[in-house]
Amino acid sequence: MHRRILASASPLTLFVVSCSLLLVFHQAALLYVTYSGHDQAWYLFAAERVLNGAQLYGPYVSDTNPPMIVWFSMLPVLLSRVLPLSETLCLRLIVLVLLLGSTTWCLRILRHVAWMAETTLRALVGLGILYVGLRIVPSNFGQREHLFVILTLPYLFAVSTGAVDGLSRAERCALGLAAGMAICFKPQHALALVAAEMVLLVNRRTLRRLISPEVLTLMVSGVVYLVAVRVVTPRYTKEIVPLLLDTYWAYGTASVAGLLFAMKMRLLVACALFGVSVFLLHSHPLSLAVATFAACSVGSMLAYALQRTGWPYHRYPSSSFLILAAVLLVLNISQPFLRRWEGRTVGRPVAYACLAAVLLAGFGFFPRQLARAPLQRSEVYRFLEERKGTRTVFVFSTTVGWMADVLDLRWNWGARFPCLWFVPAIVQNEHGLPEAGRPFKRLGPERLAAISSIQRTEVAEDLNRFQPSVVMVEHCDREHECQAIEGKSFNTLSWFLEDSRFVEAWSHYRRDSAGPASFDVYFRTP
Repeated sequence: MHRRILASASPLTLFVVSCSLLLVFHQAALLYVTYSGHDQAWYLFAAERVLNGAQLYGPYVSDTNPPMIVWFSMLPVLLSRVLPLSETLCLRLIVLVLLLGSTTWCLRILRHVAWMAETTLRALVGLGILYVGLRIVPSNFGQREHLFVILTLPYLFAVSTGAVDGLSRAERCALGLAAGMAICFKPQHALALVAAEMVLLVNRRTLRRLISPEVLTLMVSGVVYLVAVRVVTPRYTKEIVPLLLDTYWAYGTASVAGLLFAMKMRLLVACALFGVSVFLLHSHPLSLAVATFAACSVGSMLAYALQRTGWPYHRYPSSSFLILAAVLLVLNISQPFLRRWEGRTVGRPVAYACLAAVLLAGFGFFPRQLARAPLQRSEVYRFLEERKGTRTVFVFSTTVGWMADVLDLRWNWGARFPCLWFVPAIVQNEHGLPEAGRPFKRLGPERLAAISSIQRTEVAEDLNRFQPSVVMVEHCDREHECQAIEGKSFNTLSWFLEDSRFVEAWSHYRRDSAGPASFDVYFRTP
């Protein structure tokens, strides 16, 4: 942290700084030795193709998500062309730098708050931010939810502590721009910022906050992004969004009410923190910040439930905001104790000696310890690892879980999409309703036939265009359930072979007896 912290640091401050450094070193080592996340791997594939001239949402690369994450993923791809690092490591390096930059920005903002003058208090807040930013599974590091939290924290700390009033207009606009970019990554979680602004509006009892520089910049950045999506990637709104509305519901695991009920303990904790902060509002200066972060957590819980998929990493923003609310409440109550520690100092030699010990531990112990940890890879990875001379693969599957395997082995992906994401909705319409409590949308015969035709046609085109040397067809039955069509037996290949264009494209492939237990493997013949 800042050099002045080391010049006259209290023992508690020195301990907090040391813990922060150890936390960063540990996570950096973990990120270095662990493999890619499946979503991030696909975004890197997509970014590579766009940089090579392909049109996003065109015949060479397409996705279900808005384009911001693909545009962002161009940065690590470009960086990997300059540095001797893989795209995955470059992505993690960029996100780690963003996290450290966000933390530094938050601490700089808090210096404008009178009751945050104690160095120890700011150091503890910094440790809390780093803990929240690094308490994530390595495979989810750099997910859109992760980026959302990193980019919104400076905005939330500025507006919830009142520090925003002491900032320049340019910095306030920068805060709004960062928060606007965060929403572009994960639009559903705009509900978190809406909840925060509602708390601030009620507390200030005036609507003037809605015309503040940061709020106006946030809204303008969102509008500019929507226009950019419409102009730069028109096929997303015209073609992908209608398909999403008709098919992506099949990936849902429960109703909105069911997912909210499953998070009842978190909701209760968030409401309790909010209630305590309101009670302490006039006696403890950090209470408004606690209430704001608790409200953000509730907003993100609602955003999580509205997605209906129940995927764990979608809960990351709500848990992060909840942890920060709890941290701020503890710091709020313990301020008298922290002020007593602020008067005690250690000399600069002791401070530098402690930090040197931390550096030695970080660079010496963690990498060797983590490098010995066994990495469990999927059966797809183990199979592809043994192949020689074949470098393009297409996995017929309803999940993107294999993308990390393909990227880490430096294989090419032989399709425009990361998975067969139309198939679950088609199967559930053709083979009966899903389990009770899961979302379902009945498609008319014409719409169902049109979506089926699009899926078969695009896969046939991809087989002809990319000519994957290996095609792996996942089994979907009671023994090996496929994502989003659990409890049903479905012969993927037989379904595709009902289309004449697919039959012609598939005529170049022959089945091989070798392969993982959960897949049928086909090789392209000359």
